[in-house]
This record gives sequence, structure tokens and C-alpha cells, in this order.
Amino acid sequence: MQENSRKNKDLGDQGESVACEYLARRGFEIVDRNVKYKTGEIDIIARRSGELHFIEVKSRIDPRFVPPIEVVDDTKKMRIRKTAELYLTDRRNNFNHNKLPPCFFGVIGVDFICGEARVECVLDAFI
Repeated sequence: MQENSRKNKDLGDQGESVACEYLARRGFEIVDRNVKYKTGEIDIIARRSGELHFIEVKSRIDPRFVPPIEVVDDTKKMRIRKTAELYLTDRRNNFNHNKLPPCFFGVIGVDFICGEARVECVLDAFI
């Protein structure tokens, strides 16, 4: 793996860890991370109060770029929705298909500025 790719992956992994800590402090249970199906990947799946949240995490070290919520374009949203559908219908996950939990799609942005992590969270970012 090239050095830039490794740095980007490390930054992404660090951002996902910060996002998980953020969610846990707000009463979420982290159900799964980096869930992959043929349609794509979901960074974090979390549960709270009977709701299931599919979270995309965007990490960066320069906050002058576009806000994280705006980086998730229509194509990415479609991939996340399709991946969530596969997750919900995957028998290994033991969901009652007659009574699925309410599901939400969120985006968490993590900005690393001078060694500090700043979190921006939109839990109901798109349908």
C-alpha cells in the first residue's frame, strides 16, 4: 500500500474510533464496524432506543474543505442504503423481517485540528 493510502486509512480508522466513542457517550451501542457487502461498506452500525443507525464517517485534518455532510453524494447514499438493506436481510444478523427496527442514515465528520478531534454529527442525514 502506498504511503498516502496508508495515511488516509489510518486517519479514517482514527476518525471511526473517535466517532464510536462519541456515539457511546450518547447512549449508543456499537453493533458493528466496517460492514462490507458487494454493494459497499458501512463504517458504523449503532443502536439506541430500538433504532438502528447506519453511520458514514468522514475524517479530515484540514477543515477548510467541504463539510463532511456535503461530501456524501447521491451515489454514496445509494450504496449505503443498498448495503444497509443487505445487512437487514442477511440471516446471520437475526432480524425479524416482519418487524424491522426504525432505521436512520447518519454522517459523522471528525476534524483533527492541532491534535484535537472535533466531531460534527447528523444522525438523520438522508433517507
